[in-house]
Parts: sequence; C-alpha cells; structure tokens
Amino acid sequence: MTKAKNRTENATFVNADTTNLPFKSNTFDYVFCMGLSPEVVDLDSFIKEIIRVLKPTGRARILAFAEVLGFEAFFSPTLLRNIAEKYGYRATIERERYGGVDYHFITLYPYEDF
Repeated sequence: MTKAKNRTENATFVNADTTNLPFKSNTFDYVFCMGLSPEVVDLDSFIKEIIRVLKPTGRARILAFAEVLGFEAFFSPTLLRNIAEKYGYRATIERERYGGVDYHFITLYPYEDF
C-alpha cells in the first residue's frame, strides 16, 4: 500500500474491516477493493457495505485472486450476482490472467447503468 500511496496524488488508501467501513453512506463514486479472499466470510455484509458507501450512481471494482484461493468454490458468480441484486446492483465477473496468475474482477453497477 505504501508504493501505491507514493504514486498517487488524488486517491486515498484505507485498510479497513470490509463489513464496517469507516465512511459515511453515499460517499464515493468509485470503490476499488484489492485482494478479496475467503477470509471475508460474510460475503453478504461485505457487498452490502460496499454498496452503502457508494453514491447512488457509484460503481465498485473488486479484485479476487481466483486460482490461488479457489474463487469458484467460495465465491460463485451466481452467489455474487444474487447478493448484488438483493441490494439493487448488478455484478459482472471477468476472469483475466496476469503474470501467470488468474484473477477475477467483480464490478458492481447500479441497475440503471447496466
């Protein structure tokens, strides 16, 4: 996180509990979560909290390390989509490979932007 902070002037980096973010509701246009892992046991609370801090037209992008952590076994695309829809959002999931490692990028969109 130190390298990212040193390279960026217009961003704030926070290491926080994903189910209790230290921000007011409707604060952000965009949220990026780096490194979602199976340690996030309460996936429903995690998605709900991300959506809570987004502005009504906000989006979120979540990076999950697919191959390393067994993404499909723990975070099924159907489960993620169902949770997002429960809170008025849609989720798309894209799998990409960088440096020999598979990643999933989960993007949350308000229904009207999809």
